[in-house]
Amino acid sequence: MSFTSSGWGGGQAVPGDVVSSLQELGIQIARIIHGEAWAYCPGHFVRLGRQNRHPDKWSINLETGQHSCFSCGFSGSFTTLVREVLGYDYSDADSWVRSRGGVQRLRRALSTALDSGIERSAPRLWNEARMALFADPPGDELARRGLSAGSVVHYGVLWDSENDRWILPIRDEDGKFLGYQEKGPGWVSNKPAQVQKGDTLFGLHCLRGTTLILVESPLDCLRLYTAGIDGAVSSFGVQVSRSQLDLLFDYAEVIIFALDNDEAGWNKSWELRQKYLSSGYRIKFADYSHISWAKDLGTEGVSNWDIQQAIVNSISMLRYRHVQRKS
Repeated sequence: MSFTSSGWGGGQAVPGDVVSSLQELGIQIARIIHGEAWAYCPGHFVRLGRQNRHPDKWSINLETGQHSCFSCGFSGSFTTLVREVLGYDYSDADSWVRSRGGVQRLRRALSTALDSGIERSAPRLWNEARMALFADPPGDELARRGLSAGSVVHYGVLWDSENDRWILPIRDEDGKFLGYQEKGPGWVSNKPAQVQKGDTLFGLHCLRGTTLILVESPLDCLRLYTAGIDGAVSSFGVQVSRSQLDLLFDYAEVIIFALDNDEAGWNKSWELRQKYLSSGYRIKFADYSHISWAKDLGTEGVSNWDIQQAIVNSISMLRYRHVQRKS
């Protein structure tokens, strides 16, 4: 039997946890972006006679194990990587990789942990490989929320097919996997329960500009991206921690707060406005005046044009006024 993205790709063995296997080989990951781990090329010296000094040449796909360096040309399967680093022949390298398991091994490990009630005490299972248990969101769910397939890829969002839940990865600013948030109708659950989501922002690792738009729900980031608005990040709720604010100010030249159009969102926006009015930060607030009926920018019926207008016409701190509470 040959698995492709689920652990064995095209007859080539892939470890169940690529990240841990790279660390075991002594390859220190610099960052993880869009399912690709970037590091110093391990084949540079042999091919070019010099070490790779910048970790922006060589990357490896965390799902397929395929790697390549666009500078020296070193590329191939995970087995070729093991041969290069450890000096093994093909048979020994292939055995090394297969002994690290595939996704089926991961499933058994997770199942054992869940059945024995030790999931919370086994943090090593909460790593990038766990995401291989999930699939791409179905088309009807994307259509229902007005999300494009490109937005899903951009933010790395997946779907739990067994339980019909969104899987929203939680990563630090360098893209390191910390856990994920499950989202179903009317509820959310963090995995693991103790993950420190208040120390990061959803979408921070894939930013490409210096204007950041803060929304409450990670799925609203995808909705903005679908509408052609890049730079949305999420605080995983209306509460914005000190650490999250520090990250915003570190990464952004302009911050647009687009918190929910409800009492909690109004109060938090006003609190932020009062706190930073004299700070010198370039802060604005999304304009909901043309869609006053919408709870947030991801509300059903809010068009791409509506979202664009809310951001383009965002209100400066000086002009922003506290929204009157609805009766």
